[in-house]
Amino acid sequence: MINNIGFDGTGVHSGVRKNIIELFEKEKHNFRLPDKIELPPGCEQAFADFFAWTPPEERKELYIDFLLKWVKYATHSQFKLADRLLEKGIKKCSIWGKGKLCALLLEELQGKVDVLSVIESFPAEEDYQGVPVVGVNEIPEESQLIIVIPMHDFQKIVRMAGQVTKCELISLDKILEL
Repeated sequence: MINNIGFDGTGVHSGVRKNIIELFEKEKHNFRLPDKIELPPGCEQAFADFFAWTPPEERKELYIDFLLKWVKYATHSQFKLADRLLEKGIKKCSIWGKGKLCALLLEELQGKVDVLSVIESFPAEEDYQGVPVVGVNEIPEESQLIIVIPMHDFQKIVRMAGQVTKCELISLDKILEL
């Protein structure tokens, strides 16, 4: 019934595994699926977290809206994010996610608020613009706030971080409302 060739070494990316699952002719007749198929508790959420996907157009729109608000605040009210964080008692923070927005945040906070780390789900490098890049399990305890750049994944990130830190998280789009 089942002859899994995914691990027989014939494919470009497959390895070889000896315990290939095979159900032969006699097992076919005794094989029954349950009448009601149920997923274990938490399975749907775990799947959604791992395979979360927001269309690129939607992400782009979120980031453009945020940048327009940031420019408006900066030009009309002399808004400085570092000053706002300091007013709230935040002297040390971490940033979740890197890229152009992370670079802008680092520039904005430089010399005023210590950025202890840039957090990534799967870090591929050791530092970003002189700031250590860490995984979820390495979030510095001294961080008073984690600024989350991927706004579209905020709830997923809150669940991931909530397992390892008590630090407050704030979505990038909410940072202007501090």
